[in-house]
Amino acid sequence: MSIETENDEIDIEIQTLEAIYEDKITIELENEFVNYKMTVNPMTAGDESSQYSCFDILIKTQISGYPETVPAKFEILKSAGLTDSTRVSLCQELHEIIKERNSEGEICVYDVLNAGFEWITEHNLPETECSICLDMLNDGGKIVRTDCYHFFHVECLSDHVIQCMEAFEKKLAEDDNPCPDAKPMKADIFCPECREDLPQKIVGQLDLNRVPQVNDAQLLTLDSETKAIMEAQRKKMEKIFELQRAKGGLIVDTEQVMSISTLGIGENSSSTNNQVGDSVNDIGNYDLETVEAVETVEKVVDPLALDKLTDNDVSILKNLHNFQIHNPPQFETDPKKWTRQSWKFAYTQYASSPNHRNQRKSKMDENDMHEFFTSFFQEVNVDRKLFPVTFAHFDWRGLTRFQRKMPTKPYTMSNLDKPFEMWSDREKAAVCKLFRNPNCDLKATLTSGKMVIDETKQTNKNTTSTSKSGNNATTTATVTKHLYENDVRALKSLKFMFESNDIHWSKLRFKVQPSEWSTEHMKHAESILQSAELLKSLMKYFDM
Repeated sequence: MSIETENDEIDIEIQTLEAIYEDKITIELENEFVNYKMTVNPMTAGDESSQYSCFDILIKTQISGYPETVPAKFEILKSAGLTDSTRVSLCQELHEIIKERNSEGEICVYDVLNAGFEWITEHNLPETECSICLDMLNDGGKIVRTDCYHFFHVECLSDHVIQCMEAFEKKLAEDDNPCPDAKPMKADIFCPECREDLPQKIVGQLDLNRVPQVNDAQLLTLDSETKAIMEAQRKKMEKIFELQRAKGGLIVDTEQVMSISTLGIGENSSSTNNQVGDSVNDIGNYDLETVEAVETVEKVVDPLALDKLTDNDVSILKNLHNFQIHNPPQFETDPKKWTRQSWKFAYTQYASSPNHRNQRKSKMDENDMHEFFTSFFQEVNVDRKLFPVTFAHFDWRGLTRFQRKMPTKPYTMSNLDKPFEMWSDREKAAVCKLFRNPNCDLKATLTSGKMVIDETKQTNKNTTSTSKSGNNATTTATVTKHLYENDVRALKSLKFMFESNDIHWSKLRFKVQPSEWSTEHMKHAESILQSAELLKSLMKYFDM
């Protein structure tokens, strides 16, 4: 039965919405407000498998005063496939519609919902990263969405499912005396993000005949001390997980939602803040022990992320082409104080921006990009060797697939955003490393679809090996007694992670590998770590 109020405008709006959306919208009466709840999905002609983004919205209209004097208010309860910046953009657009309709004294709920459908259809490609390979999902590769609204590359999820099935087969092989009356076991195939079971319709979309790519990190063998630390951390996280489950802090259905909500933007900010505060207080009434446990986890900060520039600096770097040398941009952080890691990050943001990553269109090679970038930092003597080799995601992913499938069809050179003729020596060396052969003849390999060795490189390698051995003494003599700045920072990061009981060995990057350290370097490292045992573990990890 339709809800009736004392406001004729609201009654007409309710009847209209029920006629259009039928059972897809929930309309409830709460004190002096009418609440409209709805899940907004992209308009894909009923093809749910093509819906990669969605959000739940709650719209509130006050019975007395709406729409002439009191505007509607909205809240984004939860979303999938959207970033924080895109959610802010959505809220701003919906707020503008409410503001415009309120100034005209007209009802607006249908207009807000309709704008939401159009907006989510335009943003139907998930603007997040694959949690398996950490590459962006909008790089042109095939995407699969699970029922729990988590997104992965088809190849990445295929590798994960294959590994789950191999683990199950190994477990069956180890079971020498299975119980004859027991029910047949099934492979535990789950979502890598939330560990929910993957239905057969999702598994059927995957390529289970491919050979899984083994990550270099999977080939590492951990020492007993690192394993003990990892086991302690796992038990700690299990306790927090059970505590969250007991306190209702997990999103298990549409009725139980934890989210960052926005009740309008701009006007009525005081009432907005009060409502947001009430909603936060209603989410969970944790006792003191729970709060302390959650705060302990939040205090563990990744020390390698401390060098990142501000959001405004990153935005400037991505739009550097819009600035002139005589009118340089104003950064919030001082470039003179940027660390090596900051310069690497800054150049990566500049080179990966849409106006520079397509070098076929911009006609700028690596040297031109270096010249343009450094022209804005003339007061800083920047070492260009710090700048990493950058390829567009589309190019690098295509080259990676080509390497996996060799021998295969010839690579379509015209598809490269960075034309082969513009590749620098550093970029060619990076692709040779990807192909796992430094003597690879890249052009012949790409055009033939199979590995071709450059005999001139092989000859040069043999002739230079003798001269290298004769120069070892000179090279060793130039090594400084103290560690490089990058190595010092890596050691400080290790010390921080050790004190936080959260060590990530794979995140450590050294300019000079610990296996090549001299006695002076070892003493310097021990003075930074302030722990001989931690230094010993570091050496073990790097096979010292």
